[in-house]
Amino acid sequence: MKHCRSRYAWLLVALLVLCAGNAAASSQTMSTKTVANFITELRDLLNDKDSENYFFGDDELLRWTNAGAAELATVAHCFEDLVTINLAAGQIFYALPANYLAVVAVVLMDATGGNPRGLLKGSPASIGASQEDLLKGKRVVGWFTFKHQLGVYPLPAAGTTEKLTVMLALPATAAADTNATLPVPAIYEQALRYYVLSQALYKDKQSARAASFLTLFYQVATNMRAELVEPLSGNREVK
Repeated sequence: MKHCRSRYAWLLVALLVLCAGNAAASSQTMSTKTVANFITELRDLLNDKDSENYFFGDDELLRWTNAGAAELATVAHCFEDLVTINLAAGQIFYALPANYLAVVAVVLMDATGGNPRGLLKGSPASIGASQEDLLKGKRVVGWFTFKHQLGVYPLPAAGTTEKLTVMLALPATAAADTNATLPVPAIYEQALRYYVLSQALYKDKQSARAASFLTLFYQVATNMRAELVEPLSGNREVK
């Protein structure tokens, strides 16, 4: 192995500077950078420049890139889609697509898509009403998931024409080869770089530095996640 480990001493500083430059970005546009170009950047940072005897092979860097994209999709919910479900009288469970990672939010609407109301996330134990709700003569409207199904309570009334818009987090689509573009939105390139560098440093038995980059990856991915936080006053109720 001909690359110089001493270069790792300034690697973290260099990447923090890069991260500061990316922090102001807000677009969810997919990256246009190829995996091959991404790998070239990584090799520069890792000082792995001997093209006749690379320490980090293209195949493993591609594999780590796809693994990082998959983890980003799970942690940051950077891929989302909307599914519409028509409610049926007396029906509590509704099928969801098989390829989703998580339900991010559920919005109840009327038949024309008007009067939107965000529903609270609950559990099967939430079905029904609490003593406080019973005293108020109200019931909380909520949702939960069970075996790739969406549960809604209270049960839709007879003649209902309401529908749900379900916001789903989806998995990443892996890059087939190094000619493909990075399988993440451009704003997540820095986080992905942290992940791949951590795996490369683990291979090089640089465990402490690898752990630092993996920690950075999860910090950035978590901070960039678009989270809908429902205040207490936002509880949706029906009389």
